[in-house]
Amino acid sequence: MRETVVKLVSFPGKMFLNLLKMMVLPLISGSMIAGVCSLQAAGANTGKLARVALSYFAGTTLIAVFIGLVVVNVIQPGKGTEIDTSVSEKSEVSMLDTMLGVLMKMFPPNIVEAAATMNVLGVLMFSLFFGVVLARLPPETGAPMIQSIDIFNQVVMGMVMAILWLSPVGIACLIAGNMSESPDLSKTAQQLLLYSFSVVFGICLHGLLVLPAIYYFITKKNPVVFVKGMSQVMILTSLSFAKSNGLKEKDYAADFSDSGARGGGGL
Repeated sequence: MRETVVKLVSFPGKMFLNLLKMMVLPLISGSMIAGVCSLQAAGANTGKLARVALSYFAGTTLIAVFIGLVVVNVIQPGKGTEIDTSVSEKSEVSMLDTMLGVLMKMFPPNIVEAAATMNVLGVLMFSLFFGVVLARLPPETGAPMIQSIDIFNQVVMGMVMAILWLSPVGIACLIAGNMSESPDLSKTAQQLLLYSFSVVFGICLHGLLVLPAIYYFITKKNPVVFVKGMSQVMILTSLSFAKSNGLKEKDYAADFSDSGARGGGGL
């Protein structure tokens, strides 16, 4: 009886999670390609923007991986959890191997396989490359494809917003189902709080320290002013995490590109 109740409670949460996973790759690819093409239409230098975006994305990704590894090894949120370590004991992976593995995922040998295995980094890089090349085609050649991708992106964004309306019920069922499967509820709650603290702490280090520092050293502008100017946009788009991140990344890249033009080199 208990197992049946747990399955029924966790089922809506698992369905909600599958819906979100289903929209990740279409959202990323459509937003990236449409964004790059719109910048080209506005007269931006897509070649320079691509170089800046690639350098910025690769650098911040490696820094984020390093911060995540340090935070996890220091706080150890999974300490005391019983897991099967038969595979991990056979081979030890160093921090360098992990960071090189992230770079390898950014350039997959097969984009179909990357999409099937949810390699988000590989799909993102392919979409950026595809958008840059598409934007540089003659208008009479690339216009139909750009219009189709823009329509596709609007449809995907509408689907994502519709799915997000289900998030209160979906998240509640997902957490309730996972918690009810635990034999020791208090221990699971402590580990969950420790894990949440690790995630929030790592995000704060990266978002409030590293990114503003990079922004200041490259643009020589006050990051606090930038954050204040973007606060209204970030609040209005907070429900759509991918869209809000895209706006922030685009403005960072634009400032980097402008700084590079003044300094004669950029990244």
